[in-house]
Amino acid sequence: MAKRNEIAKKTVDVDNGSVTFTFADAGAPIVVELSKVSDANTTRLALHGMSQKCGDSYAGAESIADAREAVLGVQEMLYSGEWSTRAPGEPRTSVLAEALARATGKTVEAAKAALDAMDDDTRKAVSAHPGVKKARAEIALEKASAELANAPALSF
Repeated sequence: MAKRNEIAKKTVDVDNGSVTFTFADAGAPIVVELSKVSDANTTRLALHGMSQKCGDSYAGAESIADAREAVLGVQEMLYSGEWSTRAPGEPRTSVLAEALARATGKTVEAAKAALDAMDDDTRKAVSAHPGVKKARAEIALEKASAELANAPALSF
């Protein structure tokens, strides 16, 4: 069975509100135009996309706290009007800023400003710094401890 990418290529055109499917058989491409979709189906498409985008954000999560944080990051990004603001797997700006603030003893606002001014390579290096990683682990532990306070008792 052929893989999806071997069968057709998808091209999203945000400006024209369409997706073009170009098939490997060199036949005529198919263009699906958002303007021609009913209002009810446009809403369904949006909700399906939101579900996928939020769900994809925690695909590699190792804990419920990480998954929750990932979805909150997507929510924050979408509400702010952004589609994508960071590389996959990179922590949400507010979590990274909080960790950087803890690691350096500065305010979260100062850490956010510093992160906003950084290029991608510097930001990745900061995120990988052991002090920042330790602070992120402490933040995750605090969140997990808060979840534990409301969790049912374990039994087996």
